Amino acid sequence: MAFTITYENKSDTFEKKVKLLDLTNGNKDYICALVNGQLRELDYDVYYDANVEFLTLKDHDAMGIYEFAFYFYYGFSLSHSWHQIQNDI
Repeated sequence: MAFTITYENKSDTFEKKVKLLDLTNGNKDYICALVNGQLRELDYDVYYDANVEFLTLKDHDAMGIYEFAFYFYYGFSLSHSWHQIQNDI
């Protein structure tokens, strides 16, 4: 069943699910999107009628995702380093 996605001041109709990343036209500034008002990552599949607003670091909601990813990566790296130090002792 066909569905319509409205994004970047245009509407397109699709027959199969589509990743948000495929709708960005390669714009590297986009880090997430609001899909019908719900915050989603760019690897999210859309398979229903939706209004999409892509967000950049200038948007408050997008900063939350960016900060979470940074802290997650930093925490993982720190944890990995600590375990490596423990194993070397």
